[in-house]
Amino acid sequence: MAKPIIPGAQLAALHAALDKIRVAPAYRSGQWFVGPVNFAPEVRAAMTLPARVEICDVTLREASQAYFGEREYLALARALDEAGVAVIQFLAPKTGGDREQAVRVLNQLSKMKLRAKLQLYGVGSAAQMDLARDHGVEIISYTIFPLPEWQPIYAASRNGGDSSDAGAQSAAPDSEAKLMDYVEGTAAAIKTRGMKPRPIANFFSMASVDFLRNLGRTCERIGVYALNFVDAAGSMGPAACRYVISEVKKAAPGLTIGMHTHNDLGLATANALAGVEAGASQVDVTINGVGARAGNATMAEVVVALESLYGISTGVDPTRLTGLANLFEELSNWPTPKDKALVGDYAFTDASDTHSFLMRADPLLFAPVTPEWVGNQRRSHLDLKSGVNTLRMRLGEIGLSVSEEALPRLWARIQHELEIKRRALTDAEIRACANAAQS
Repeated sequence: MAKPIIPGAQLAALHAALDKIRVAPAYRSGQWFVGPVNFAPEVRAAMTLPARVEICDVTLREASQAYFGEREYLALARALDEAGVAVIQFLAPKTGGDREQAVRVLNQLSKMKLRAKLQLYGVGSAAQMDLARDHGVEIISYTIFPLPEWQPIYAASRNGGDSSDAGAQSAAPDSEAKLMDYVEGTAAAIKTRGMKPRPIANFFSMASVDFLRNLGRTCERIGVYALNFVDAAGSMGPAACRYVISEVKKAAPGLTIGMHTHNDLGLATANALAGVEAGASQVDVTINGVGARAGNATMAEVVVALESLYGISTGVDPTRLTGLANLFEELSNWPTPKDKALVGDYAFTDASDTHSFLMRADPLLFAPVTPEWVGNQRRSHLDLKSGVNTLRMRLGEIGLSVSEEALPRLWARIQHELEIKRRALTDAEIRACANAAQS
């Protein structure tokens, strides 16, 4: 009979040691077990955390590679709403060929009576504002740039060659003073129509901090819904994001700040969380982090990190996160990476025999959260580093009962097959090995 790697007495001692640190808020039974130092006063002293963070999903706008149609847009919006997302962002209809579809989708969204607020991105004209108002949109996003000379170019690009909007192009602000007037005037036009303005500070990585402080003070004074900071090129680091947001919050303490981060350097989630540490209380996310180029901050990562590492409520139901990833894959034919954190097939897969044994002490020793809490499941994987403890787990997963006496013979046979095939064995191959070992 195979002997355990660690004697039972030592396992009991480990239990006793763990009980001393398995305390809230770092530990929540059945959900998470994170490093207690995350909640140490010395760590928290450097943060200005909000009590709650509003999750704004921008998948319907950012995932242009998915080539969604009406059915896909509506199915995803319904699933996001059921998961508890606070805001769903949609791209404003333009003058191109997809305008009719976009208007139909807006019309259907307005009829769905979603609990989530509908936010329209890229609104640049009174006609678009009127369209948004007529279709139940609550929040309007409009873009400004830290380099005022950039604004007229942006206005022209959004126009798409429509000569009827030439006046708006020529009137586009080209100085800081005019830019602040534009922020205020557009906010007033949005409010007049009964909606909430959410200006976007695009490419804030290129702005002077003095400019951003001034922008923050202006937005606080005029009472915008939020000022959204967009790292459009993914060129910021967490320290820089934390510094900028903290400076703007000092200048405009009553201002609500949102983070929209890109993953070009693999830092989207880290940058979004750095903004929250400085006081931002909105985060734009996408399912699986999909989006332009390398994508955006990932919903699952942001939600789970906020809840477990910071103790901040998001209103999102974590048990739906893997389901959302699966739905997006189904609707878009855009596969979820198998090793995607939290929602991928391999996110809770382990082959180590030591890990498999120690998980008897606590399943959270080798994963900060339980797979069930994020709607996923634990899977075992047999490789040459495995042993009888991992084998027991794998057999249980495929519903195969093998006597303890037969386990060493079965493991020896499986090792032989792994050395020959140089790949993971299928369930059928494991069953064949088990039949041979018990015959």
